[in-house]
Amino acid sequence: MSSDERLLSLVSAEVGENEDQQTFWSKVLEFPPGDSPAFVARDYDKRLPLHVAADKKAPPEVLQFLARHTPETGGSDGECSVAVCHLMVARMWDEAAAAVGSATDEELNAEDQWHRTPLMWALIRRAPEAVLDALVARLPCGARACETQQRRYALHYAAENAMRHPRGIEAGAELALQILEAFPPACHERDAQYGVLPLHLAVSNAAPENLTKALLAEFPGGIHVRDTAGYSVLTYAVGGNLTGKVPPLGSLNAVIDACPLTLQVGDRDYRCLPLHWACFDAAQPLSIVQTLFDR
Repeated sequence: MSSDERLLSLVSAEVGENEDQQTFWSKVLEFPPGDSPAFVARDYDKRLPLHVAADKKAPPEVLQFLARHTPETGGSDGECSVAVCHLMVARMWDEAAAAVGSATDEELNAEDQWHRTPLMWALIRRAPEAVLDALVARLPCGARACETQQRRYALHYAAENAMRHPRGIEAGAELALQILEAFPPACHERDAQYGVLPLHLAVSNAAPENLTKALLAEFPGGIHVRDTAGYSVLTYAVGGNLTGKVPPLGSLNAVIDACPLTLQVGDRDYRCLPLHWACFDAAQPLSIVQTLFDR
């Protein structure tokens, strides 16, 4: 093992049988902070020690230590490291809000090794409203990038996480609308993992009517796009992917109105209609089933 990989190896190790979490992570805090190359060593997934620790749900003080000592680097594809992104990963929200406010457009458009921008990381890590508001004020910065892991844009994450906004789903929908306005082409893009549009993600997570209609208006053809398994937007809306979320009736009717024929089309694997999926999903109330039946 090279000296540059010592920190990565330490963070990646499993907690020993006779070792508690506090003792394990204390070894990371004792690592020499001046050893900069060690903080930017990468594993096979291109993760820095900071990302590995975040994925392992390390204590906040460990993430903050790693974020503060991980230098920003440029370089070839897959080797860049963005300081503002580090703050988002470590959930250092006060520092992140201040950094966004003072950052240049170039810094907020900077992409890390997965081509994620600070805006993407804020949405993924469910940043508080101060950070989100600071990023919204700087749009379209960060909205145009397409990450390499799932081929998602910021709009995908905003649509998926609207209901997790600190001020509630209406504020989350408004955030998604602002990101949509900043970069409308993102609503045409399917992700690599499931082949879904932001529209699929929005309706399967109880998007309000205004967000659903805005996505449909920007990309009317999206109503005909099926995911890689053959599930329609309407199937997503009524519980086909079992998120346990109930769509507002206005949003559900907007999806049906965009293409009433989807009521009669089953998925590829099970040949189930959206009505069947609504009945199968225990989270869907009678009002949703009745709406599908009546239409």
